[in-house]
Amino acid sequence: MTRISSARRIAMDIVGKIQTGEIRPGERLREQSLAAEYEVSRGPIREALHSLAAEYWVTLDPGKGARVTQSPADLDGDFVFIALRLSGLASRFAAVRATPEERDEIERLAREIADASMDAAMTPEAFSRLTWGLGGYILTVARSRSLEEQIRPLMRGGLVQMARHGVLTPPRRRAVARHWIDVALAIRARDGDRAETAHVALMQSSVKAADRASLHADLWQVDE
Repeated sequence: MTRISSARRIAMDIVGKIQTGEIRPGERLREQSLAAEYEVSRGPIREALHSLAAEYWVTLDPGKGARVTQSPADLDGDFVFIALRLSGLASRFAAVRATPEERDEIERLAREIADASMDAAMTPEAFSRLTWGLGGYILTVARSRSLEEQIRPLMRGGLVQMARHGVLTPPRRRAVARHWIDVALAIRARDGDRAETAHVALMQSSVKAADRASLHADLWQVDE
């Protein structure tokens, strides 16, 4: 049986708490407090935080700890550019490689997102899960191991926060739904150029909305 290191075990536990909302976006993770909580020295804590930063779950605060990734404002320009381009490539490849049944499923999922965008009771978290479901399915249909190895780590971290900030309001969710319909129709038409352009436009729209949302710190305010 493979033994999991203390640092990896701690990192996995922190990820679980981020995913369940026990640790909120923007929250500070202090090395000293974490060391006391997990009953280890600061070495494994520092190693765990560095591994989380590599997957964009947190941004490091040298000498102090880290903060949970909050918005595109916490992500450098390279991250955003790479995320946009890789996501677009996934739809381009899907347009060429998807089977007729897979094209039907992509359109069905896009229509489901469109219906959800009109639901006044829909929460940003629930809507984000639908969009990530479609994004993940398109990545699978793209059938590119190299591309998947690049995108999956981004999906685990910074892109999750970026997407959630981009769908905070009903108008934003409706706009996102329209973009997903454009992506789905382009894939159905086997138009790789159009599919890539539509997916990049979707991501750019989410980034801009998330940047605006990040100005309203009270949405995710965490007491110091």
